[in-house]
Amino acid sequence: MKKTLIFAAMIVLLSMVCAYANSVPFDVKAKVPDGTPEIIVYLYWLTDPNPPNPWPPYGTLTEEMDFGELTHLDDQGNEAGQWYSMKYFFAGIFSASFGHNYQVTSTTTNLVGGGYQLPDGSFGMVPGYSADDLWDPHNPQSKQGPAIYGESLGGSKGAPHTNAKIWTSNTARNRIIRAFYSIPRPKEGGYPPWSNYNQIPLDQHSGNYAGTATITITAI
Repeated sequence: MKKTLIFAAMIVLLSMVCAYANSVPFDVKAKVPDGTPEIIVYLYWLTDPNPPNPWPPYGTLTEEMDFGELTHLDDQGNEAGQWYSMKYFFAGIFSASFGHNYQVTSTTTNLVGGGYQLPDGSFGMVPGYSADDLWDPHNPQSKQGPAIYGESLGGSKGAPHTNAKIWTSNTARNRIIRAFYSIPRPKEGGYPPWSNYNQIPLDQHSGNYAGTATITITAI
């Protein structure tokens, strides 16, 4: 018993002399039998590191993770020594358990194009949860509150990964869960965003790279 949403994840990598641009539309399809867990996902591209609430029209709603042109410069215009994206994507996941315990997972592919592939772990996902997220965007008293015993977040995972845990509920509670997808670089003096992280080298072949990210809810 599960529901699955599939998102296209596409980036454009530029060489110093060549630019490529493309946009690939895709459909989000799901079939949910009556009474089984389901999810609604709002997907945004953001620059705000702490989005206040995962409801439209906050941010820019999109049906595609298009990271656009990667950059090799930091915020001050200095050489970063790798390709990365200043954009990231925020998936606000609204679960409906229908009385079942459930798990929300992420599956991502490597980003490939033109016979080339970005390094394993250069694209990935970080789960999140906010007690302040609202069930009713017009009612500040509708905060979902803190997670309780029997509920847990998964860990950060780089692509490719299969059924990486975003959230596990042994309480059958409906929750608003967060998942952040990015092609990052570590902050200065910081740690890698996930254990299998690899940076995209400056000599990576230029071109269009694409893959998929799939969010699934399953009764457990």
